[in-house]
Amino acid sequence: MSSADVQRSPRRLRIARRALGALAVLGAAAWAYRPVLSGEALAGRDIFRLFIPDAAFLAECLSNGELPLWNPYLWLGHPFAATVQAQAFYPPRVLAVLVFGPVWAITVEHLLHVALAVAGTAAVGRRLGGSRLGSLLAGSAFGLSVMYAYLGNEQNMANALAWTGPLLAAVLDLRRGPRPSALLLLAASAGASALCGSPEILLAQGIAALLVSVWSRKPRPKPVAGTALGLAWGAALAAIALVPAAELAGQVEQPPADAALAWSASLPDLATLVSGANPAPPDAQAQRLVITLHLGGLFCALTALALAGRARRRRALPFAVAGLLLALLSLGANFAPSSFALGLFPFRLFRFPVKYLVAATAVLAPLAALGFDQLVAWARRRPRWLRPAGVGLFAASLVAAARIASTGGQAGLGALLAAVLVGLAGLLLGFLPGRPRARAQAARAVLVGLTALEVLLAHNLFGRPLYATAEALSTPSRLAELMRAEPWTRFSRGSEHRDEAEALTESASQREQLKRYVRLSREAFVGNRHVEERLSSIEGEGPRAPRRLASVLADDERALFDFASVAWYVRRGEAPFSGLERAGGDDDDADEALFRIPNLYRSRTAFPRALVVHRAVAASEAEARAALLDPSRPLREYAFLELDPGEPLPSLTDCAGSTASIEEAMANRMVVDVEACGDGVLVVSDSWFPGWQARVDSAPAPLYRADYLARAVPVSAGQHRVELVYRPRSFVAGAAITSVALFVMGGLAFAGRRRSRSSSSMNPR
Repeated sequence: MSSADVQRSPRRLRIARRALGALAVLGAAAWAYRPVLSGEALAGRDIFRLFIPDAAFLAECLSNGELPLWNPYLWLGHPFAATVQAQAFYPPRVLAVLVFGPVWAITVEHLLHVALAVAGTAAVGRRLGGSRLGSLLAGSAFGLSVMYAYLGNEQNMANALAWTGPLLAAVLDLRRGPRPSALLLLAASAGASALCGSPEILLAQGIAALLVSVWSRKPRPKPVAGTALGLAWGAALAAIALVPAAELAGQVEQPPADAALAWSASLPDLATLVSGANPAPPDAQAQRLVITLHLGGLFCALTALALAGRARRRRALPFAVAGLLLALLSLGANFAPSSFALGLFPFRLFRFPVKYLVAATAVLAPLAALGFDQLVAWARRRPRWLRPAGVGLFAASLVAAARIASTGGQAGLGALLAAVLVGLAGLLLGFLPGRPRARAQAARAVLVGLTALEVLLAHNLFGRPLYATAEALSTPSRLAELMRAEPWTRFSRGSEHRDEAEALTESASQREQLKRYVRLSREAFVGNRHVEERLSSIEGEGPRAPRRLASVLADDERALFDFASVAWYVRRGEAPFSGLERAGGDDDDADEALFRIPNLYRSRTAFPRALVVHRAVAASEAEARAALLDPSRPLREYAFLELDPGEPLPSLTDCAGSTASIEEAMANRMVVDVEACGDGVLVVSDSWFPGWQARVDSAPAPLYRADYLARAVPVSAGQHRVELVYRPRSFVAGAAITSVALFVMGGLAFAGRRRSRSSSSMNPR
């Protein structure tokens, strides 16, 4: 064999091993997500209630050539891009919606982030000094875990979590010295995570990144300063959404003071990392956001073993400390120091502390690569204590398994699986035959095989997220056709659908019921599914409601619904008010009320969505609220305007017969044709919000906050074309910051590429 052949053989062997590893990961992914191969898309509760409607609205805006800034279908209108959970400017979301449509975009996007989670975790493992195989094992076991599969139901969390690996890999690169490429990767990862719309995950990533950079043995200011700069740069890249989000925070309903502790994790929740299911009985305080946190007993053992060797412990310690801090923070109301910390800025701005535990798993996951290598090293050397330890561990696992088996339930089965596999791994590693090199190869095979077995069995044991066919998720509503007969009106669906969705869990016993419910969810306008029908509602879900609207909705007064042009009511059972006409619904063939088409009721007392009044009153916020809820309906004739101090009322002429007709209504623009008998005020019952501007016959006009909730524009006698346009300064400012950040990023990348080319030309081979 020639020397060239000798050199090519190891290279071919490496390529073959990598190809085999990639095929193994793809095979495991195909098993975990096998419903996708049979033509079904993700359809978990928040997916069909929130994420698909958001994707449908984004698709509508893109097809109309509009920026997705304002959603007219929720809450009398509500900012869309500022609700960062909508991911309106997140490039993967936009591309997926354009290519695959609203239903399949959610599933395709999740699979892309599974791949990113695998690759990112493996990249961190390699930078920590882990072997290629160990790092691939760590990434695959994390990205293909049951936990990550179920996080597809909370896609903003899953997407943001996937950027933890690239972000921490960039921080590790910065610890080696100032590197433009590492700074670019850190900024891009932080910016992408911010655009995913899970601020708790982003905050946890920032904490972990700063802690890892502080732990550097190099002079501390450099890596810490570089990390802080990269995180700030990432925020600038996402400013196009973050700046409007900050403005929105001041206009929406604020959660109660104890909301920061809602759905705190508990010690049994920590046990689900191994057991997969919470052994404690559910109660009102138990977290229900993350269905399972299962990563696997063997995977958790490998992560813990990263601290066993001195050299590996030094590399693993900052990640272990960061993961532990985040896990403790997730305990929230169940741990006094965490409860105190979550009451401080910025933690008190957010809810659901369990999200910090999810972030902790992503921070700790790369350590499994070091634990893998530690076990292989022990198997190679075979120290004297290895065999007794293996026998003892196996015996302990059998005793634990015997006790666990009697508990039953998913938690017991998950713990049983973990105990058996960990004990079996210990026994096999202690008695591997052959020489050191052969023992090392066998140890790798044992660990890979048992970890893969645990992942595959866990997907069978704990099931999988809900899937449904695209047809079931896209079936249009028959009730919507009835309501479209009268455009520019709104409907009310009440709040009962949230309770219905909560009542149906994703347990195997109710899976078929939930699938049936999904098929009817668009018919019954569950969650925000009316957005897919392009119907406007006075209610909504997901983003927090406008503060003022939330306060009056709680009163449930008919005067409010009439003013808001609510001409239709969708209810299960009786009409909410007297005098409503039944127009459709109630499928008598359904065997349970939950699966019947709701009743549709028609109101004849609703105001037009746009009307002209010729009387106005300067009113305080309280006076305007009282007028809105007044059963005598004074808003048919008066506009209650909230004016600045010293601002005069517009001139008015008391007359009758003025008309207003909506000619065009798009996401960010409404055109109303007005014929006024005299000077008056055009009132549009859409939410007043900073950023809306008015033009009358192409000339700028004042825009008032009227009748507590609405917009008002003064008009003179005669025919006019009134245009309302949403151009928020917050978006302009955010877009400018993002543009500058992108320009600097492009310039730095171009300069780095030129330096690389110059170095190559000066140092030819």
